[in-house]
Amino acid sequence: MYSLSVTNKSGIPLPFKPVFYIKKVLRFLEVPTGELTFTFVTNDFLKKMHQDFLNDGSETDIITFDLSSDDNLSGDIYICSEVAKKQALKLNHSVEDELKTLIIHGILHLLGYDDLDPKSKKIMFSKQDEVFEALQ
Repeated sequence: MYSLSVTNKSGIPLPFKPVFYIKKVLRFLEVPTGELTFTFVTNDFLKKMHQDFLNDGSETDIITFDLSSDDNLSGDIYICSEVAKKQALKLNHSVEDELKTLIIHGILHLLGYDDLDPKSKKIMFSKQDEVFEALQ
């Protein structure tokens, strides 16, 4: 059973139903339970969080806080819709696809995937692509 909360504070309308998509991702990854909060925010908001919590004031697309314990996946995921929109234009795909990719990315972080070094990043992005393609 999943407890999911989605809030859009970004001012940019979401082009899909995130709760439905999040559940699809969790089922695909065979996560039996989870307590997740997704908040779509502005660039200024996420830059401040990035500075406050990671001591880095640069622009970012996502910040994930892992609150998991034992077998219960739990976390707060903040996604910047403005940065997602910029990245979608740069990568020549839709904002919807970019937001879905960031949802997957946040969930993978909660499952222990890491992108801090080149080898880990390659593994994480490969899994991210696999999930995205499977759910198209």
